[in-house]
Amino acid sequence: HRTLCDIAIKIQSLYNSLKSSSIKISLSDFLAFSSCIALEKLGGPKIECKFGREDSKDEVETSFIHEKDSFISLKKYFENLGFSLKEMIALTGAHTVGKAHDKFFTRDPYTFNNSYFKYLLGTLKPKEDNILLDSDLTQLTNQEAKEIIQRYATEEKEFIEDFKKAFEKLISFGHRKLTLLL
Repeated sequence: HRTLCDIAIKIQSLYNSLKSSSIKISLSDFLAFSSCIALEKLGGPKIECKFGREDSKDEVETSFIHEKDSFISLKKYFENLGFSLKEMIALTGAHTVGKAHDKFFTRDPYTFNNSYFKYLLGTLKPKEDNILLDSDLTQLTNQEAKEIIQRYATEEKEFIEDFKKAFEKLISFGHRKLTLLL
């Protein structure tokens, strides 16, 4: 998650430079909004980004999934956050535009589509410098997860719609009184 942290630091730096202007939103809202805009610019769905998050004044403990986690660990992590298996699989589809260890997951890392699932199943051959993590591959060990992956590999519109719903849920997590401003 080093790349994700690097991006968050850049976004925070941009936010800090705007903070002195008349724009008054929390860093949490700025991060959520930035991710929605980025997804749309990459050809992904238009995400309804709501505002009203408050930044914590205290240091917040965060936990991420680890690239070596088993399927059971991944599923439990997402279930503890209130996500279904289908939502978990949809969210991992964000790897279509991601990278790890300075290698991209897909051949076209600047286009949001279902190619990640095709690489995962081996129906689309990656370049030598593409990568899949153990946490990606372990999803294929569960039959229900594999069926969802197979569906997303062939039904791009369904994947994008499911991703949109799961991502909207993710960026609203823990916030009940968010408002749509745009």
